[in-house]
Amino acid sequence: MPRKRKTRDISAVTVAAAIILVILPGLPLPVGDCHAQTKPFSTIHISVHTDFLRNVRNIGMGGVGVSEISGYGAGYYNPASLAWTDAIIVGSSLQEYLIDIDLYDIGISGFYQPGKGFGENTPWERGLRFGWALSYWGLHMPEREERTIYLPGGSAVSAAGIHEYYLTGSLAVAWKKGIFEVGMGGAIKYLEYKNSGFSLWAFDLGVIAVAEFEGETGSWLRPRVGFSVVDLGNGFDLPEGGTGDLIQRYRVGGGLDFSPPWESRLGWKFDRKVRMLRVSISYDLAFDDAGGDDYLEEDDMWAFGAEISLLELLRARIGTSNNMFVVGEAVTAGLGLGWDSGQWIASFDYSMVVGDTWFDDSVTLNTYRLLVGWRH
Repeated sequence: MPRKRKTRDISAVTVAAAIILVILPGLPLPVGDCHAQTKPFSTIHISVHTDFLRNVRNIGMGGVGVSEISGYGAGYYNPASLAWTDAIIVGSSLQEYLIDIDLYDIGISGFYQPGKGFGENTPWERGLRFGWALSYWGLHMPEREERTIYLPGGSAVSAAGIHEYYLTGSLAVAWKKGIFEVGMGGAIKYLEYKNSGFSLWAFDLGVIAVAEFEGETGSWLRPRVGFSVVDLGNGFDLPEGGTGDLIQRYRVGGGLDFSPPWESRLGWKFDRKVRMLRVSISYDLAFDDAGGDDYLEEDDMWAFGAEISLLELLRARIGTSNNMFVVGEAVTAGLGLGWDSGQWIASFDYSMVVGDTWFDDSVTLNTYRLLVGWRH
């Protein structure tokens, strides 16, 4: 018998689960065993907020991103990818999550290429290039209350609202010679948890290596590999006493970008090459030492994703992963619509995650992003 599709409407079970996963980390516990009792909850709590997948393009491709250098915003998965930024980009996104939780962010990224004068739109042929990014990310859920006895004065279950955020600053550098490109980068993150009453600092590091081949007929091939470690830090002190640890996650991945020797006449108008078709595939693995977690994530995670771009106007994405914060494996998909004129960039992207959660069966989680940019 097929399972009935359900919505994100909150139920008593959902509220109770939210209390367990969100409110308990902030509750005061007895001082005698404070470290032992707070550590499991605080570790889960921090893991949730630092590991939410971001960037609409990557979510639509199953959450891959360790070796990705196409698109803007992949620095969350590997800060080294910012070294391939070639424009000033401003973007914002909204991500619907479980139990009426919404995630939102706004960010700006840019680059600096030594020896390139202002206003010169010259390609990167050799030498160094620097990329940078600043972003604000927030999580919000309104306070909810549901009556359990539908009589006047009946009991109710309440879940406090969630208002949490973090700021990220990233810097990367890449070096190119011939067909080879190597980049490395780092990010510093400040996280504040208003519900739990504490804040902390964390750091990310990453490296990416790329080789780019272009045939005499115009065909193009770009294999790439990447490695990153996220959430480095010394842990944190809880307001009521006790300590918690950050979960260091190690990501490794590889991928391939390919384009046949087909060019569009659109390129003649904009004085640049416009590929009629481009295909990208990526596969990532992630590991941590957090131990099993029945609620939120797997110890060893994988993701696979693909994207097809037509005339650099329309992009279709699909992916699958066991690391999308749903039960078991999830299927993802996405679409992108936008244009890069060579100087101005604009795009709108959408992605969705389809899977089962601990609260409902067969839910769809949506993410939207609007992006504009300028290339000097």
